[in-house]
Amino acid sequence: MRRRIIRLWVYFKRAHNVYFVYALSFFNFITITYTLLLIPLFHFPRDPLYFAGYAVVFGICYTVICIVIGRWDYRKGTVPTEVELSTRVNPWVRDISSAMILLCEGRREEAIAHLKKWTKE
Repeated sequence: MRRRIIRLWVYFKRAHNVYFVYALSFFNFITITYTLLLIPLFHFPRDPLYFAGYAVVFGICYTVICIVIGRWDYRKGTVPTEVELSTRVNPWVRDISSAMILLCEGRREEAIAHLKKWTKE
């Protein structure tokens, strides 16, 4: 029962963090920028049609800019360094790598010993 509750909690967090919070924060960001930036500074009307137009234009521009920056970050930004560092400190990856080296050297029993702690056997 405990495992089932934990699994449901994990499913809840995943959907909440990835889908609902993203959509809510995006809508919130559009609303705040329109209300606190465009209305006072540029005297935009409080008309829902203007807001809808702003939301569409902002959404398209913001999405394109985020895709360009995200692509750059994955290729030349911080992602390659983050992946390298997280791989080096990840104990599971270290054990897999060590086991592969041991297997290549013909030391099968030592490789099995490295990987036993990751199974429930």
